Amino acid sequence: MSLEQRNEISPIAFGGFAIDIDGTLLRSDHQLSQAVHQTLQTAYNDGVKVILVSARPPRSVLGLARRIGLSGPMVALNGALVVHTSGEVTQSSAMLDSCIVAFAGQMDRYPSLTAHYYSDFDWYVTSHTDNVEFETAVVGFAPLLASHAGMLSKIQKIMVVGPSEDLGELESWLSAQAWPIVANRSKSDYLEITAENVTKGTALRAAGSMGGWDPSDLIAFGDGDNDLHLFSVCGFGAAMGNASDRLKAAADAIIGTNDEDAVHHFIAAVIAKTEGFPRMADRPAALRASTCFSNSSSEGA
Repeated sequence: MSLEQRNEISPIAFGGFAIDIDGTLLRSDHQLSQAVHQTLQTAYNDGVKVILVSARPPRSVLGLARRIGLSGPMVALNGALVVHTSGEVTQSSAMLDSCIVAFAGQMDRYPSLTAHYYSDFDWYVTSHTDNVEFETAVVGFAPLLASHAGMLSKIQKIMVVGPSEDLGELESWLSAQAWPIVANRSKSDYLEITAENVTKGTALRAAGSMGGWDPSDLIAFGDGDNDLHLFSVCGFGAAMGNASDRLKAAADAIIGTNDEDAVHHFIAAVIAKTEGFPRMADRPAALRASTCFSNSSSEGA
């Protein structure tokens, strides 16, 4: 597994991990490897924060968190929801209903694109397409069928899937509307739309504020452009080898791919450097990754 590390992690320079799911935590077949599972479970049991930060709907995020054995706040819908593993929604940010109505009308012009609408624990589509079937298999539950998306309210996220060129045209149209929204790509063919100032980073800050901890104490892992905001609030950002070029440019380290269990290997290296997981009570209040810059690249297992 290759490792290009630009900024050094000093001993006990972490308070936990904020981890994207698809393309990062899970392999390309959307399965969680035993190695990654055991590493995260061990970290959590030793008092280290492990927070899943995903564009997935909350039902899917919580299902994975509970399977690993995690408890606490998790981030879903690309930052539009902060939800505890108990099922309690602690923060929610919805888009304006008027924007949803206008957007739904515009979608009629793009038959190649599939729009998914999310409201708390519910997921809506206006028709069943191959992409809907694919997403159903990935997240583990089926959406509700809505007769027209413009009838929906309290929509916290829209995910649009389809050819990159058509998504580009839609992005241009969205920019011209000057709506209070933010849109970015989680993959080249996936566009994530949320309310203005709603990102993975702002959601993680909110979770930390409510829990009395600082995201700058965390090491973040991600692979998509929508993880840029996550990296911006965390103390150290590790981009996957399969990450977008923009995220790699913003990262403190570029690690192996999700299919190489790179999250497991990188955390194992952190454990070795810190001589095990120091208990939270033994850590300083402010734990930040060192900014000692190194131009050298190294190879790690």
